[in-house]
Amino acid sequence: MPNNIVFNNVAENLKTQIYGTTSSGTVTALLVDNNGNVQIGGSITSTVTGTVNVSGGSITSTVTGTVSISDGSITATVTGTVNVSGGSITSTVTGTVNVSGGSITSTVTGTVNVSGGSITSTVTGTVNVSGGSITSTVTGTVSISDGSITATVTGTVNVSGGSITSTVTGTVNVSGGSITSTVTGTVSISDGSITATVTGTVNVSGGSITSTVTGTVNVSGGSITSTVTGTVSISDGSITATVTGTVNVSGGSITSTVTGTVNVSGGSITSTVTGTVNVSGGSITATVTGTVNISSGSVSATIAGHGFTSSFATLTANASAVTNTSFSFDSSQFGYNNYSFYVKNTGTATVSARLQVSPTTAESYYVNDTTAEITLTPNQAVVLAPGLFLNYTRLRVLGTSDATVTVEGYFNGQN
Repeated sequence: MPNNIVFNNVAENLKTQIYGTTSSGTVTALLVDNNGNVQIGGSITSTVTGTVNVSGGSITSTVTGTVSISDGSITATVTGTVNVSGGSITSTVTGTVNVSGGSITSTVTGTVNVSGGSITSTVTGTVNVSGGSITSTVTGTVSISDGSITATVTGTVNVSGGSITSTVTGTVNVSGGSITSTVTGTVSISDGSITATVTGTVNVSGGSITSTVTGTVNVSGGSITSTVTGTVSISDGSITATVTGTVNVSGGSITSTVTGTVNVSGGSITSTVTGTVNVSGGSITATVTGTVNISSGSVSATIAGHGFTSSFATLTANASAVTNTSFSFDSSQFGYNNYSFYVKNTGTATVSARLQVSPTTAESYYVNDTTAEITLTPNQAVVLAPGLFLNYTRLRVLGTSDATVTVEGYFNGQN
């Protein structure tokens, strides 16, 4: 008997509904939004319990599109050792990552060994964290030998009321390899935090740890924190942090702390900002609680720009005063290249003004500067630039009559 069933052979008309089953046995259809994006109400979890060995091969995870986490989670966990030798582990997102009230978590409980291979994480797009978290944790030792661990974001990083946290509880060893973190774009922190913590020892020998931001860093009511609890040893290697752009801190903080000893032997620790640093109602703090040992190496902090300091005081004096009013400043502070005093007579009587210098704050040590004494009539102003340099420079004013004289003095210094 002939078979009269005809199958549809047009590919685009071959459609089927995909269903999933929950742990309780409930069958649910897979949903998409109006743009065709898969909707997941819950979590995506990837777990390896054991050892991961990559030798001359690769493990690759790629998302081309937008990743949005809202009250859900994406979790990747390895409980065991990760060995990468001449191979690669690569995670790539080409699109935007949005985390709102949810979490992206990557955890390794064990040792990470990279020898002649690479672990690479790349986001080409914007990372937005609002009320959620992105967390990367290694509980164990990280050893890089002629290999690399690289994290790159080409886009903007916005953290608002959420957190990005990277933690290593163990030792970090970099020998002839590199750990590199790069953001090409703007980093904005508003009531959130970016935190990097190493609880253990950091050893860099013939390799490098590099962190680079090419763009602007904005911290408003939030924090960027880097902490090492242990010893930092650099031997023929380097730790480099670079910002090419502007750093704005308003009501927030940037904090770098090492609780332990820093040893630099034939290597370098370099921190560079090529741009302007603006701090308003916030703080930038770098602290080492321990000993810093430098042998044939260097520790450098550079800001390519000019810092500017301004101080103001209102002075009153008269001719019969036993101690004439003066406005002093520590001119050695911050390494000033240029500084001067602006003086304005805001009173109704004539006043004289001159600069004095001293190696100490003791009154008897002050001597007159080579700048001539200037007489100012009411509302007259002058700028005095010192001709001599000592530790302290002060502006001294004296009334020419018994009438009380009021003078405004400004110190302006540039380094």
